[in-house]
Amino acid sequence: MGLEKVIKRLLGKWDQVEDWLQERINKAIRERKAVPEGLPIADDKETLLQLYGLLNPTAAFNTKSQKECSNQVDVLLTVFRLRITILDETQPIKDKVRSPSEPPLYYQVNNLTRLAKATRALLAKAFHKNFFCRNTDPARIRDTSYIPEMQMLLHPSSKTQANNLAKIVKLCNEQLIIDPEQPHLRLDEQSVARNVASVKAAVMNRLRALKLDIAKGTALGSRTSTHPRQLPSSDNSFASMLEFPSLQPQAVFSEDLMEFTEEAAVTDVSEMCTKLESKKNLIGG
Repeated sequence: MGLEKVIKRLLGKWDQVEDWLQERINKAIRERKAVPEGLPIADDKETLLQLYGLLNPTAAFNTKSQKECSNQVDVLLTVFRLRITILDETQPIKDKVRSPSEPPLYYQVNNLTRLAKATRALLAKAFHKNFFCRNTDPARIRDTSYIPEMQMLLHPSSKTQANNLAKIVKLCNEQLIIDPEQPHLRLDEQSVARNVASVKAAVMNRLRALKLDIAKGTALGSRTSTHPRQLPSSDNSFASMLEFPSLQPQAVFSEDLMEFTEEAAVTDVSEMCTKLESKKNLIGG
């Protein structure tokens, strides 16, 4: 059983354990025997609640990323969501033990226990070392393939994610500790902007290379096709790089993606028809 499950089990039985131990104490007093010790961690419940608020989303991400049916775009957006919540040491931690029917409770940064703060810092450091450093280290930026990011930008359900990707890259650079001996030091605005632009250029260059490969394949296929598929012209905008025809049905992503994008999908057919009709009237006028 993992630590996250152990903490959840303990918190779920907390009141029963306290009642049982208190009854033992009361019985010993009645029988005039040596009083047994109470719950050793009676003063650590809040620490456990805060730790569970950190470990529960991390364990959920770990489970999701290892599923055979997992969608890589969904996994990437989930890790992005971790970065702007539990891995951002300036943000509060949500109480994950409370039921959905109860109002949410957040532990503010200045109310976190020392163990919770240390655990959060270690998690943030581990995630940065193993993943997010691809957005802050110039050498990593040059060498990283950025395949998950490309998949996200090319997916028909998430073509508007270029801005969100830039926000994540910017956040990683703004909070980067450049000197462990002086943790208050941060990159200046010019360095942050330069790294954001470098990541954007790296992803764009890889998209351009992918587009050229597709164009070559299309050219070969057009020899036997009367109407070859037309690819968009090449330029320096993200939009032009993302106009690929969809070969797969649009996937339904998890709540993590929907909350991260903060954009509702347009499903009202009549609304779409109205927009098309308006465009026709404008063209005709």
